[in-house]
Amino acid sequence: MKRLTVTSGEAWANEPELVDIANAAAVIRAPLLERLLDFWISRCRDGDLPGRADIEPREIGAEMLPQLVMFDCVERDGRADVRYRLVGTALVDRLGIDATGSYMRDSIADGVHAEQLIRHTHLPVETGSPVFSHGVYVDRETGEARLETKRLTLPLRPLPDGTRLAIACQTLDPRLPFQPSAVEIQPAYRSLRFVRFPTQGRSARPGEEPPG
Repeated sequence: MKRLTVTSGEAWANEPELVDIANAAAVIRAPLLERLLDFWISRCRDGDLPGRADIEPREIGAEMLPQLVMFDCVERDGRADVRYRLVGTALVDRLGIDATGSYMRDSIADGVHAEQLIRHTHLPVETGSPVFSHGVYVDRETGEARLETKRLTLPLRPLPDGTRLAIACQTLDPRLPFQPSAVEIQPAYRSLRFVRFPTQGRSARPGEEPPG
């Protein structure tokens, strides 16, 4: 199986910053991710998380759907892992790998980077809160930033069998011509920001009714 060769540069912070969800747009600064967050909030009813059935393709939009990934957050061989339930076509094309049905530990060659991504993906389902990261892929020889990436991961209501779900959307902004899965480049991921948006006790966002 083809594996992503991204390696870990600087590890993400042990604990994410906590930022009021009302201020999320000022942190995210990516229209596609902001729209996904708004969509997720609109599907949170009576304090409950959205379910799988709430992620209706026609409503989520043709622009966003190819960018989405859906995960099963699982325990495997005594350790946390993530199974790719669905990978959007745009991400498959961009990264050169379709990981649908595979596990994150098997799909990412660098164990440290896989561990960071697994933790990032489990955190929303453990806390019920959106989690955001901002980082760059750098050339390991020169340290030059090649690709800027932002990722928003959101928890969904568990399935009846107890499977815990999360969805994520990632934006990739190339600074130089770059393919993150190219073996000869072996990029390193450097974290710039790691944020969690707590939802309990949150204040209303503009145009939103205050929580009851």
